[in-house]
Amino acid sequence: MVQPDYWPPLITAGASLLGAIVGALAATGGQYLMRRSDRAENRRALAYGLASEIESYLDLMERRRHVRNAEDFVQRLRKGENLPIPNFTDHPDTSRAYFPLFHANMSSLGILGAETCRLLATFHREIDAVRATAEAAARGEYDVLSTQAKVQLLEQELEIWRGAVNKGKLLVQKLYKL
Repeated sequence: MVQPDYWPPLITAGASLLGAIVGALAATGGQYLMRRSDRAENRRALAYGLASEIESYLDLMERRRHVRNAEDFVQRLRKGENLPIPNFTDHPDTSRAYFPLFHANMSSLGILGAETCRLLATFHREIDAVRATAEAAARGEYDVLSTQAKVQLLEQELEIWRGAVNKGKLLVQKLYKL
């Protein structure tokens, strides 16, 4: 009696199964690497865009000499001139989005990492706070303050502004390195 030879069909089935497993792993691995590459590219693109946006804003504020103008105004107040606080921003009736890329990508900021997100949030919060005070001053909301109160208000805002500028410069460096 002839014994059936089971090995050739088993080898064929095993090779087919192994081929299917290797193919599935290769496809899954390839997709993973593509997603990882896309994520890194998106992260860099977002980081570079935000860095450029912050850098151009800080450059514009420097060229407009807002800090120097505020410091000069504080000196005038210290000399005894009780003047209304001038408008250190754009026209008060104009609502501008100074950081459109930041606002448009709020849901994606997490890919930049926790520390970068913290710095971004602090930078933008401080800029918004100073702008809100400047806009309120432009509307005349602080005109009733004494000269000394105006000096204190402006010095506090200048301190916040300088901190925001330092954070902005640090952010630009960090974002360009991502």
